[in-house]
Amino acid sequence: MKTSQPTQISGLLLLACVWLSLAPASRLHGADAASVASKFPEPEQVLADFSDDSERYAAFKILHDALNQALPGPVPAVESGKVAAYSNAMLDVDFKRR
Repeated sequence: MKTSQPTQISGLLLLACVWLSLAPASRLHGADAASVASKFPEPEQVLADFSDDSERYAAFKILHDALNQALPGPVPAVESGKVAAYSNAMLDVDFKRR
């Protein structure tokens, strides 16, 4: 059993908690969507970091929800593309698990 997997999941949970707590502050201080979205990993990186589909699904769900919460106001297409990529990745993983 790999010992790095729980650390990765804990790291994602920590990331989600930080972003959820900072999301209102980023909206108030004028953070733009591009700078917020750039802090989140690309879906390909998540796929590479997690080999188990259940962990991948959980990671994408956490990132998806945290990014949605952190993005300030209306989201431009480029940044909403990352949200959509997380959604599509969750669907792909869920489909593979069935």
